Amino acid sequence: MTRTLSIAALAAGLLAVPAMAQEQPEPLVPPFLEGTAVYARDLAYCPGKADPGEGAIEDTISVSRSGLYGYELGCTFLEFLAERDPETKEVHSWQVLAQCGDDSGITRPDAFTLIPDADGAELRVQSQNEYVAGTIAALMNGGDIDRFMQSQFLSSSYKRCP
Repeated sequence: MTRTLSIAALAAGLLAVPAMAQEQPEPLVPPFLEGTAVYARDLAYCPGKADPGEGAIEDTISVSRSGLYGYELGCTFLEFLAERDPETKEVHSWQVLAQCGDDSGITRPDAFTLIPDADGAELRVQSQNEYVAGTIAALMNGGDIDRFMQSQFLSSSYKRCP
């Protein structure tokens, strides 16, 4: 009897999996990233504008609906969560779960905070991993973060590409 119930429960569970997969809602995307919106640290390096040349690689990082990408690195956005004011319900920022990797083959999860300005012309990005790494580096170096390390950070202000 127990074996029959176990098999029936397993069969019901397996049949429910495709039904659950079909009922997934469309992922929530922040309005400032809808369509083909792209942000870059420097407008001269918006996609299709210019070759970064030597020494300006960090400026080529761009943010779009699909993720944050640059020279030899990328973070794919997996889920967006709106951070709302408890009283007005107005959205002030977005928390983003992401999977990041670089040319070394190392991948890691990250959590980003995206804060758009009122008209969507600028976007502030803060990586949780970088916040922790930067804090540790500053403590270890007497409060100073290496300029190269800082230039590799994804956390920055980005401008909306035309």
